[in-house]
Amino acid sequence: DIGTAIAATDPDSDTLTYSLGGDDASSFDIVSTTGQLQTEAELDYETKTTYSVVVSVSDGTGAGTFTVTIPVTINVTDVEDEETDTNTAFVELIDRTREVQQAIKVALGRPTIASEDVTAEMCATVTSLNLSVTSLNLGGRILGPPSFQRDDFNGLSALKTIDMRYNKDLTSLPSGLFDELSALERLDLNQTSIASLPSGIFDDLTSLKYLDLGWCEFTSLPDGIFDELSALQTLKMDPVNMTTLDSDIFEGLTSLKYLDLARLFTSLPADIFENNTALETLLLNGNKFGTLPAGSFDGLSSLKTLRLDRCGLTALPPGIFDDLTALEELQLWDNDLTALPPDIFANTSSLIYLTLKYNRLESLLDGIFDNTTALTSLNLADNSLTSLRTDVFSGLSALQSLYLDKNSLTSLPNDVFDGLSALEWLNVENNGISDFSGLNFRSLTSDFSAFRVAGCPGVSNPDQFYQLIISYPHLAGTIEGLGDPPPYFKEGATATRSVAENTAANTNIGDPITAIHMSPSVHFRRSSLTYAFPTTTGDHDSFDIDENTGQLKTKTTLDYEVKSSYSVTVVATLGITYPYQNRAVAKTDTIVVTINVTDVSDAPSTAVATPSTTALQANYPNPSNPETWIPYQLATSADVSISIYSADGQLVRTLTLGHQDAGYYRSQNRAAHWDGKNDVGEKVASGVYFYKFTAGDYTATRKMLIRK
Repeated sequence: DIGTAIAATDPDSDTLTYSLGGDDASSFDIVSTTGQLQTEAELDYETKTTYSVVVSVSDGTGAGTFTVTIPVTINVTDVEDEETDTNTAFVELIDRTREVQQAIKVALGRPTIASEDVTAEMCATVTSLNLSVTSLNLGGRILGPPSFQRDDFNGLSALKTIDMRYNKDLTSLPSGLFDELSALERLDLNQTSIASLPSGIFDDLTSLKYLDLGWCEFTSLPDGIFDELSALQTLKMDPVNMTTLDSDIFEGLTSLKYLDLARLFTSLPADIFENNTALETLLLNGNKFGTLPAGSFDGLSSLKTLRLDRCGLTALPPGIFDDLTALEELQLWDNDLTALPPDIFANTSSLIYLTLKYNRLESLLDGIFDNTTALTSLNLADNSLTSLRTDVFSGLSALQSLYLDKNSLTSLPNDVFDGLSALEWLNVENNGISDFSGLNFRSLTSDFSAFRVAGCPGVSNPDQFYQLIISYPHLAGTIEGLGDPPPYFKEGATATRSVAENTAANTNIGDPITAIHMSPSVHFRRSSLTYAFPTTTGDHDSFDIDENTGQLKTKTTLDYEVKSSYSVTVVATLGITYPYQNRAVAKTDTIVVTINVTDVSDAPSTAVATPSTTALQANYPNPSNPETWIPYQLATSADVSISIYSADGQLVRTLTLGHQDAGYYRSQNRAAHWDGKNDVGEKVASGVYFYKFTAGDYTATRKMLIRK
């Protein structure tokens, strides 16, 4: 900058534009928005001592525009006539900007030292200077310097970090402010009001690795402003008023790894990143590109993160991502994409995170995700998808989260989720899907935690979701969006059990009459499921039921000749409390159970073949929540026990079953039963457990999973 700006005023407050003319105009530049004169090249006193230029200022274009001019004489000073060399002589601290004085004292650990006592040797030890607004407290005020002097950083040869953030009073920087700071590695100018930068301001910063110009107010940058910053690795440049970029602006940034250009740019020049092949993160979100030039990202084979969200993109050029073989995160949300080009993701086999939500995609091409086999998160929410191909996700075996909510889907292919063995989260909320009954979830594992269906017409028929749980037990406790539907008996509205006459009282009758529900206990809700007879009269008087398991039992000895068939009603009650709402509800399901009494004289022989080997079999259910049955078979009679251990080898519980005859012990009324509690009656935590079976000299061990 040459002196103060040649500024004009306008009585109508019109926007003024400055331009330069005259005989010597080629030796100088002028900032069109401020009238600040600047040198175009170095001037030599011995060659020419005086220059003449004409500054013109205009208040508009077209008819009614006024333009005035002023001649300006620029005198060149002979450096040999100056008393000191400002580039080498030490500038006393007292002669520097007050805030810089204080920051240097703080950096020295001597905030109260007199400025006159700070020596050149002391300044040469300063490595970090904090001039951000929040760091300075002078006279009870928190503020940053409104301006700097050229020599404010004189003698700070070891300086590695300068922080000038949040200083809204700072509107400009003097030429040469950072001269000779060749050790500087970090410079932060974020959220200042700097409207322009002098040419060559960064030329001496050959060690600079981090530069933050975010939220500054300049509208343009001098040519070659970054040309000497070959060591720069991080550049944050999202100004509030700058809308265009020169194609060669980043040409010299060959070490750049992180580039933030988010916000207001209206176009992206072709080949702008041609020399930035070390880039790993590129943020272009929030710009107004509309379109991208073909080949915009060619050569960026190290890029891992690319944000193109909120860019107004209506289409993607074919092959735009072909060179991005290391890409792991791609954000394309909140654009206006209606379709994706074929093979757009063909070379992105490293892609882990892909979000396309808030677009207008109507369909997905065959094989569109075939090469994105590393994907763990895919977000297609808030589009216009009306249907899905059966195999659209077939290769995504690593996918953990899939978002399809807020589309226009009316149905889902039965096998569309087949093969998604790593899936943990599935969201299809707010679609038009009515029928979920045929969906295939056989690939899901116990890691699956959420299936969100709220807002779909199918939620009005919760029975179809109960049928899914019966077919795929790992869905239990994962379905969200149905509210809290009543419990559901697995066997439907009726069931049948049989018991031999003269059976002793308190004997189990077949398998338990069990119900399932979709309201697991969580932090905002507590639930419990119990079983009972609605009355003790009639046939109910002859039986009992375990309120926790639904196991029917004889209450008296039954006589076939007196009565051969009984009918009881079992009510499953789901009690739900909401601690934070001080509210409780109860919901029920009912099943009618026919109990047939077998005539012992007519009953088939109860002789059972003896197993040829003793063996331990897999527990059921597995996973359990928390009770489970452990079946086994004995080739000879033996003393039987089962010891249950936690994953770290600690004994949890021993089930001593006593001396048992040879035979099969498979059904729930014969197999060993574990209620999920330890030896002191406490419920065990979710996790992996091992059970060791001992029958005489025979031992065997198997694994089971408790999941609550």
